[in-house]
Amino acid sequence: MDKKEGEAMQFEQLNEESYKATLERWTWEADANDVFPHEVERKLRWVGELLSNGEGDPNHRSLAYGVFTVGSDVPAAVCELVISRKTMNERWLKLLSVILSPEVEAKVDAGDVEAIQTAVMAYRTAVSGAFDAQLEHNADTLKLYGRNEAMLKLLTTLLATLQSSGSDFDAKKEGRWLVLRSISTTT
Repeated sequence: MDKKEGEAMQFEQLNEESYKATLERWTWEADANDVFPHEVERKLRWVGELLSNGEGDPNHRSLAYGVFTVGSDVPAAVCELVISRKTMNERWLKLLSVILSPEVEAKVDAGDVEAIQTAVMAYRTAVSGAFDAQLEHNADTLKLYGRNEAMLKLLTTLLATLQSSGSDFDAKKEGRWLVLRSISTTT
């Protein structure tokens, strides 16, 4: 892990170059941490397919983002976002998954405090980055999916924090989703 305590992370859309660097580094990390390298290929296959297929349907489009430690060309996490339309006037951006690098994931599983801090910072950066991406992609609503129990717990905690902070958007839980809507679209 190249992270130093307190070091900032950035949320950036992946391109062919960053995808190839990620696949190579994560495959090496998987092998070094007794994880099956083909698992990395399986987890990242959608990114390669997305990049080779281009833009696709603008009303239902997948996006691949990475959470990078500043100065790194390989992300600590890869995020899957989807732009979709509920109606002609309502456009959603959904954060479907946050996949930690094999090294970070293995160290989190072992209870490594620095790795846990990296994972928390990666999730935090993914959520704030997705919110910024929602604005960039002209979406009215950001939906964050609680794919597993850990993510669901994180989203529940985030919801409580958002509701008590007096933010300029409406936050609520809908099933396994944390839904954030701009106040201007809810009134």
